[in-house]
Amino acid sequence: MSRLPIFVLNNFYKPTKKEKESLIKQIEKPKNKFNDNDFGAHNVEFKNNKFNKKMYLKFLKVCKQILQPFTLHKNNNTKSFVYCINKFDHNHVWHNHSKTCTINSVYYLKVPKTKGNQLEMECNGNRFDFFPKENDFIIFPSYINHAPKKPESDEYRISINFELLCNEPAEKIFI
Repeated sequence: MSRLPIFVLNNFYKPTKKEKESLIKQIEKPKNKFNDNDFGAHNVEFKNNKFNKKMYLKFLKVCKQILQPFTLHKNNNTKSFVYCINKFDHNHVWHNHSKTCTINSVYYLKVPKTKGNQLEMECNGNRFDFFPKENDFIIFPSYINHAPKKPESDEYRISINFELLCNEPAEKIFI
């Protein structure tokens, strides 16, 4: 069996208690007020410029260290998207990011200590589950199909997606 092109970085970024509370409040407050994300069917852009910039630069630096050389495409952007789900607000959708990026990543800000928080993934015809912990950061090629499983908790599971669009194909970067 060949090595999976997935990198798991435990405790990639550990926010201070105050920063974490602020980030969670920024995400959960509008979610609770409006609940306007079609019951988890899509991500919502996360507009915390300070956090995004810090995480994006750290993500880019790590990718340059662990992956094959790549150059950013002129249409690359630094936006991030938050996915905030619980047992009442979730939609199990298999998808990939091949239309929006080359290198995909997910940072787990909040993971309730219950069952059902895993990310189902499929690579080379094999399905497996990734069980994230808070502050984990995973990096994987855009073509990998995945689907967040429904949490078995009232608490929200919060993940934040960052992407890099490169000139080179993912298959050459993740070898």
